[in-house]
Amino acid sequence: MSIVRIISFTEAGYQLSCKMQDCLQERAEVVLYSGKNQVAERHAEVCAVSDGLKNWCSEVFDKSEVLIFVGACGIAVRTIAPFVNSKCTDPAVLVADEQGKHIISLLSGHLGGGNQWTLFLAQKLQADPVITTASDVNEHLAVDVWAKQQGWQIADLTLAKHAAAAIVAGEKLPFYAEDMQIQNLPKELNLFSSKESFQEMISKRAGEPIAGIVVSIYDHWQKNVLRLVPKRVILGIGCRKEKDPAEVETQVRQVLENYHVAVESIAKLVSIDLKAEEAGILRLAERWGIPFETFSTEELQLVPGTFAESEFVKKTTGVGNVCERAAVAALPEEAQRQPCWICHKQAENGVTVAMVALPL
Repeated sequence: MSIVRIISFTEAGYQLSCKMQDCLQERAEVVLYSGKNQVAERHAEVCAVSDGLKNWCSEVFDKSEVLIFVGACGIAVRTIAPFVNSKCTDPAVLVADEQGKHIISLLSGHLGGGNQWTLFLAQKLQADPVITTASDVNEHLAVDVWAKQQGWQIADLTLAKHAAAAIVAGEKLPFYAEDMQIQNLPKELNLFSSKESFQEMISKRAGEPIAGIVVSIYDHWQKNVLRLVPKRVILGIGCRKEKDPAEVETQVRQVLENYHVAVESIAKLVSIDLKAEEAGILRLAERWGIPFETFSTEELQLVPGTFAESEFVKKTTGVGNVCERAAVAALPEEAQRQPCWICHKQAENGVTVAMVALPL
């Protein structure tokens, strides 16, 4: 559940905070704060901010999905300024006047969901929503919001900004989705049905800030093409016991580079349960923010298919191929008999890697 923190500074602000809490209680965990000790002392459920707003913000900024300031915009701006980092990671920040007449989306309107939270609260409180992002006020496609809704990762935020600027200017951008059908394509995109025709078009636009948009798990596209990356890749991995974590990551990166697979496309790492505590794999999963799942020897033995077997690995683990079998085991059962291989076992320097694509 999302964590929403609301800070107010007066009794009237506290009363509005309570109304917001009632509106949000079914979709978020709400914590109330007050910048005035007198208000906090009167209301037991309110946390007092007694060590200064900057110190408070340093503690909660990265731990919140939404921060709401009930008061002046200037207070909010000065408080959050030292902690604003990236639209990919910053929380949504909203501001409301203490009479609840206006709800303002101040920060992370798109990727942080600030605009949606603003619209939701404004509707509940019968307030005026204040949204200033150009794509929204002009009723154009917001590429970052659309990508988030589809579960795609934006590979380059600078190109996303160029795409947004082109769309707001009325340009229809070339678009291609590799190996998938897109339902309800936004009107701002010009769909190309073949990879060849799309590549021909983007090559003509090589000198433009943005040539086009592609949905693909691969990273070998023209540099000024915005890549939206679906998480479709299952990466099976095995390694020698206590293999150096840096060497594990180096080898995995090398395989990804060899096959032009984007890191952002990896949905999960998978292996045998004997590797559940393997430091090199755990560190890789943590650094890349990717789930790590393991299967028992018995589960891997039941995986259908023909695999490149190693007698040494079989004696050690009970199965002759860990990375390929684990990758297939992670697929839905109906896809296991005909997996879509990106690469079969790649073995180097005590690390083995295999990749399959999740079905669409």
